[in-house]
Amino acid sequence: MPMTPLRLAYLGSSMRNMGGAERVNSAVLTQLDRTRFEPHAIFLKTKGELGGRLAEQGVFVHELGIRSRYEFPFAILRLRQTLKRLTVQVLFTAEDKLCMGLASIMRRWRVVPRYVAALHGTRSWKGYRGIAHVQAIRSADRVVLLSERNKQFWQQQYALPDSKVVVIPNGIPLGRFQVLSAEEKTARRLQHGLHPSRFTVGLIAF
Repeated sequence: MPMTPLRLAYLGSSMRNMGGAERVNSAVLTQLDRTRFEPHAIFLKTKGELGGRLAEQGVFVHELGIRSRYEFPFAILRLRQTLKRLTVQVLFTAEDKLCMGLASIMRRWRVVPRYVAALHGTRSWKGYRGIAHVQAIRSADRVVLLSERNKQFWQQQYALPDSKVVVIPNGIPLGRFQVLSAEEKTARRLQHGLHPSRFTVGLIAF
């Protein structure tokens, strides 16, 4: 007897940008095994160009039409209606603080039976972003992280038990790299024509 696919929904503000995070979330949705998962993407604002491509690849896309964070009460109502209508079984978010806050509310209200929060940074937040972050991590059934060091950081911040954390490496073989001494760093910087002590900012993209 064929298994009924698990109905999973990604919650984001939009996919108007074409950055790395958006592409990763898009890849997660489009590459899921359709015999096991039924992927949905719910956007608070608009789906954007990348969101439109999701629909072309068979992902169910939904727009809530929220224009700003000041419409948060409307976002709660529309998201609740959408999740109940779709009977979503697993809701997941990346590090969009507004979406994390909404997801934590949906989980606490038992609108969805499971919530997964995926974090890729190690930045602590303040104000309403910090509140949303804390509530999301506490209400999440699983927290997905990129590395053991990432895991150690957030476990120190929130005292997360190992049973709640899943580490999925981002594909970069960290074991190939070694920590350099101060002298080695200076020599390497001079080798590449960089100032020996000034901050250097760069970008790695795919």
